[in-house]
Order: sequence, then structure tokens, then C-alpha cells
Amino acid sequence: MEQRWIVLTLAFIIGFSYLFSLQSYPAMIPVVMEEFDISYAEASLPMSLASLAGILLALPTWAFIYKWGNKKVGATGLVISSMGGVISSLGGSFLLIVLGRVILGIGGILIIIVSFSMIANWFPPEQGGKAMGIKGLEMPIATILSFNLLPIVIAIYGWRIIFSVYTVILIVSASVFILLFRDKPREGPIVKIFEGWRNKQMWLLGVIWSLSTLSSITYATWAGTFFIELWEIPVNLAFFMASIIMIASIPLAPLMGFMSDRMGKRKIFIVVASLMMGISLISIPILVESFLYLSIALLALSSFRAPIIFALTSEILPRERAGLGFGILFICDSIGMSLGPTLIGVVEDLFPGGGPAFFIMGAFSFLVLIFARFLKTR
Repeated sequence: MEQRWIVLTLAFIIGFSYLFSLQSYPAMIPVVMEEFDISYAEASLPMSLASLAGILLALPTWAFIYKWGNKKVGATGLVISSMGGVISSLGGSFLLIVLGRVILGIGGILIIIVSFSMIANWFPPEQGGKAMGIKGLEMPIATILSFNLLPIVIAIYGWRIIFSVYTVILIVSASVFILLFRDKPREGPIVKIFEGWRNKQMWLLGVIWSLSTLSSITYATWAGTFFIELWEIPVNLAFFMASIIMIASIPLAPLMGFMSDRMGKRKIFIVVASLMMGISLISIPILVESFLYLSIALLALSSFRAPIIFALTSEILPRERAGLGFGILFICDSIGMSLGPTLIGVVEDLFPGGGPAFFIMGAFSFLVLIFARFLKTR
């Protein structure tokens, strides 16, 4: 096997280990709310705060990678996230859970940026859509397993065991990464670490990614709980529908990434996906009595933005600064992930019924269309 495919496999493994840990919490929300008697806004904190570190650490992570390499930074991130899992597994109080999730997120931003930097270093830009499409499967697979398997585990063993499960996964992935990964020797001229950080197109792409995240992560976080509590949909079906974006992205993400490589155009894919997602999200509370599954099907078909956005990162900035591009991208991503779940929790507390929450999710997706118009890329 070529070294670059080994690198892609390892990038997938470490990315999956963190994303599974991150996405394990939504399945716990109903039982955590009941046990600790907390509001929707409070229940969102372990999800939102896990992403907060990315706002502060995304750009420094690029500097760490440039100085020490992907291996040292990636291994550090995996160890930190594992420590967060251990703290949450103690689970004696809601505060302890939140603390563990914050530490999980600190390590997580290192893991995620390293995993994308690995791909950018080993794959040329013309193969970026395909490589990012394959790597992008980590999020849907992690979410599908979390949303569809963990409710069963919780019903049998209780919710606290989930923290131990994902801690073990993080430790195993850290071991595999440390044993098998090697950094690619630096090629080309030495560059100033933060040269290009003011690139307007990169920040515009970051805003688009942040809005996309606000739509998708809030749906993934809250849809299962809303379907159960507001519309009395059975637990397994509710979390299956909550994970539908991720299920559909397994075939769609690599396919659309490959098609964008072949067509030589990427922006149109972002526009089409955002339009479909916006329509489907605002229609869910309207059609809940009769044609709910039509909305869910349209939502599933919209799930292919991620590899397109990731591939554009390596085109807007030179390949040797790809880590800087991903740092910018994940500052914006972290803002979306930090604000989104809490915002929707507050909206549901103030305006119960699910309708306003879904309308706001859809509005974020429609905003992407406005910003995409100013994106000067193919």
C-alpha cells in the first residue's frame, strides 16, 4: 500500500476516535436531563463547550504542527482527549461531565487539524476532493454508530458507561497512530508561519463552514430529543432520523468530492446542498403530521458539503500552508459548534414546540447562499 493511503487511513482513525467521542453525547441528553433535572440550554453545554477550545487553539495548532510536526501534535491531542474521557467517566456530577468534555475538546482540535494537515501534505490538490471525501466518512460513521448503537447500550448498561467506551477508543487510536505514522519531510521553501492568515477568501470559506456547521450540528444534537419528547417518535427511530444526514453522506461525500474533482467546479455543490438543507429543515415542523419523512429524505440528500469545503481549503492557500487554512476553517467551525446547540436549547426553552428551533436551523443554511455568492473560486 502506498504511504499516502496509509496516512489517509490513520487520519481517518484518529479523526473518527474524536468525533465518535464528541457525537456520543446527544444520545445521552434525554437521560442526563432527567437525572440532573436541567433545562435544554444547560443540557447543551457538554456539547457546546467541547468545541469552545477550537476558537482559541485552531491557529496555534498550525504553529505547533509547523514547529513539531503532525505526529507530536496529534499524539498530544489524543492523550489530552483521553484524559477528558476519564474525567467525564467519573460522572458523579453534571459539572464533572462538563469539565471532561471541555478537556476532550482541547485535545480534539489538535486531532482534527492534524488529521486534515496529514491529507493536505500527502495528496496533491487535484486529488483533494477524493481524499477529503473518503476522510469525510469519519463524521457520518461516528454519528451513525453513536446515534443508533448507544441508545441500546444506555438502555442495557446505563449512560455513564459511554464515557468509558469512547475513552478506550481514543487510547487505542493513539497507540496505532504513534506506532504507524511518520511525518512527511518538509518540501519547498521555508514559509512564515502565519503568512496568508488575512486571506479574505479563506475567512469567507470559514464563515460558510461555520453556518453549515450551525445547521447540521444543531440538528444532529437536538433532533433525536425533539422527535422523542415533542412528537413521541420511538427512541430508535428518532435517533435514526437524527443521524440521517450522516448516513446519506457515506455514499454522497466521496461521490460528490470525486465529481467536483472531475468537473473542476466546487462552489455549485455548496449552493445546491445548502438550498436543499434549508428547505428540509424549515419544513420538518410544518410537515411533521403527514410528510415528515419527505423532509428527512431531502435533508439526507443535502449531506455532501464537507469534502467540497475541505478541498477548497487547499486551493485557496498554497499547499505548504494548508495547516493554516484548516486552522482558520476550524476557528469558524468551533464558533458554530459552540453557539449552535446552546442557541437552539435557549430557543426551545423560550419558544417550546420545536418549530422555531427548526426554522432557525434552516435560516443558517440559507445564509450560506448569500456568502457563497462572494466566494471567488471555481
